[in-house]
Amino acid sequence: MKSLTYCKELPGLPGYGESLRHYSATGQGMHRDGYVVEFNPSQGQSWVGNFQPGGGNLSDLEEFTANQTTLVVAKGQGYLVDIQSGTLIALYESDINFLLKSAATELVIAGTATDFSAYTGIGKVWTTRRISWDGFRNLVVNGGELVGESWCFDDSWLPFKVDLSNGIVTGGAYYE
Repeated sequence: MKSLTYCKELPGLPGYGESLRHYSATGQGMHRDGYVVEFNPSQGQSWVGNFQPGGGNLSDLEEFTANQTTLVVAKGQGYLVDIQSGTLIALYESDINFLLKSAATELVIAGTATDFSAYTGIGKVWTTRRISWDGFRNLVVNGGELVGESWCFDDSWLPFKVDLSNGIVTGGAYYE
């Protein structure tokens, strides 16, 4: 179970006690167990969020302590939530496969099977063009760049770089 400064994963919905809030990208499934997260703001009462899943496999958390917000990914569905108020700030992609954090740029990079988006505690900063036909490997955040290889339909892997300051891509397997 992942535990951060202001939030932690829970194995399921609590039976009683905590203030419970439901989040759904579609308005459906609001009373089913989703990805359950307990929030402990620096001021005020703790509360529990029940985040309905997207269509992927990844469930994860990344905090932005300066803004007191958390990026919650529930089976691929992205939610940006204010830790203090519980307000849903933004909904993001429903097919997020992985998260990478860049200490140098204070960005969280979310990847799908074809592209990347960068987030801060106040929202999405950029989304790359499509880079891959269907997948990535050997990803590394190196200073101000994300480097790796993207899959091509001929079963080859082609190198690419993403400038983390603006999302501009060099290389890759998919060309528009």
